[in-house]
Amino acid sequence: MRDLAACLSERHGLGYVIPLMAQADRDPGLKPSALRRDLRDNLRLCTAVLMLFRDGPVEQVHEQLREYLQCGARRPKGSPALSLDLCHAGPQPISFRPPGMRVHPVPGVGACTDACVRAFVPRLTGGES
Repeated sequence: MRDLAACLSERHGLGYVIPLMAQADRDPGLKPSALRRDLRDNLRLCTAVLMLFRDGPVEQVHEQLREYLQCGARRPKGSPALSLDLCHAGPQPISFRPPGMRVHPVPGVGACTDACVRAFVPRLTGGES
C-alpha cells in the first residue's frame, strides 16, 4: 500500500491519503467511530479513490465502500463525482461493488504497484473512462 502511494506521488505528482482504517500500524485503541470519521474526512478531500485489497476482512473493505457511497451522495451539486478503483491482489472475492467502481485484478504481489498505477492514472488524466 505504501509503495503504491509513493509511486503515485513520486512518478505522477498525485497527492494521497492512507486512512487510519487501512493502516496496519494504527493505534489499536482507536475507536471505530474515530476510524470512520478519519475516513470521511479524507474522502471529502479526494477527487479519486484507489483501494488496494490483498487479504484481510472483506467486511472492512465493504465498510469503506459504503462510506465512499455516502460521501459521493453528500458532494455538492455540480462538483465532479468521485471515481473509485480497486486493485484486487488476493483470492478473496469482493461481493459488494458500487456502480462505476472499476476492479483491477492483479496477478501477483510484486506486480501490484505497476499494474494498479497503469490502470488508475489514465482515468485521472482523461486517457480512459
